[in-house]
Amino acid sequence: MIRVLIADDDPFVRAGLSDLLRTDDGLELVGEAPDGRAAVELARRTRTDVALVDIRVPVMGGIAATGALLSPTVTRTVISRFHRPDTARTRAARRAVARLTARERQVLDLVAEGLTNAEIAGLLQLRESTVKAHVSRILTELGVTNRVQAALVARDVL
Repeated sequence: MIRVLIADDDPFVRAGLSDLLRTDDGLELVGEAPDGRAAVELARRTRTDVALVDIRVPVMGGIAATGALLSPTVTRTVISRFHRPDTARTRAARRAVARLTARERQVLDLVAEGLTNAEIAGLLQLRESTVKAHVSRILTELGVTNRVQAALVARDVL
């Protein structure tokens, strides 16, 4: 069992990563921290094997809190290695994504890339309110509650 700690000031990112970790029986979430100092204190109290830390967390930056940084390539490799989507859930997600319109799939792709509603609106030449409406429908259709969860579904399906 690999014991993992998450440190990020964005509660949605923490929730999304927590959801991701819960999909793998070989991973155990030992805690979440909203800043670097809290992450260090939590790591001292728990037997943490891996800490997923945003480098720009407040109070004490992620680099100072850990002293080590993985490149994006290594990070993607680690996530791909340990994230094994449930096949039944993946099939259900594929069916849900298939029900999206072409525009909604395009918006989902951009959400998965981390773009904001304003950035998506500018790129697709839409009003931000239109993008918000697309995102709301995407979340409903996929049966998720936030953008991070939608991005994880997109990663598994698209």
